[in-house]
Amino acid sequence: MATGIKSEGGTKGMPLRAAAVPQLAGTEPEFFSPIKRRALKPGRPSYQATEKDRRTVREMTAYGIDQDAIARVLGISKPTIRRHFRQEIDTAAPEAVAMVAGSLFQQAMGSPDRPPNVAAAIFYLKVRGRWSEPNAVVEAKKAKEKEEAEDTTDLSKLTDAKIASEIKRLTVRRPHARAKFGA
Repeated sequence: MATGIKSEGGTKGMPLRAAAVPQLAGTEPEFFSPIKRRALKPGRPSYQATEKDRRTVREMTAYGIDQDAIARVLGISKPTIRRHFRQEIDTAAPEAVAMVAGSLFQQAMGSPDRPPNVAAAIFYLKVRGRWSEPNAVVEAKKAKEKEEAEDTTDLSKLTDAKIASEIKRLTVRRPHARAKFGA
């Protein structure tokens, strides 16, 4: 590095840039150049996001995969994911929810070639319309589920009517059971 004495400023012993001294012009060392200084800097090369990577981040975020896993798939760090893919991360999940909600709504409403899906309509109204079943219906469902959950393996405790209703219930649920038992 060139050092010298400036007559006016009194900067004795201070390093001088080559451009400041006309006789040293054109001999500027490479480490003075900002571009070359950046190239000499140790570490990873800077990441360049591709359209394929953007699509991957958008899809994985929509599926609910966390940023750590996405970063591992792409081979980059979590801060790099946040820096280069902020928009994809912020918009992918709401877009996916909107698409599923639209599909559910279409199923609930039906179309000219397909009838409405009653289960989808009920689900939609319970979630979005804040509908609920009356307590009597809920209690009846719980009682029926409890009754079905009772242990029916000990036939000595069951009445003939209960055994007949259990056989009927099982054969209605599983039509192949009729063929097996000759019913």
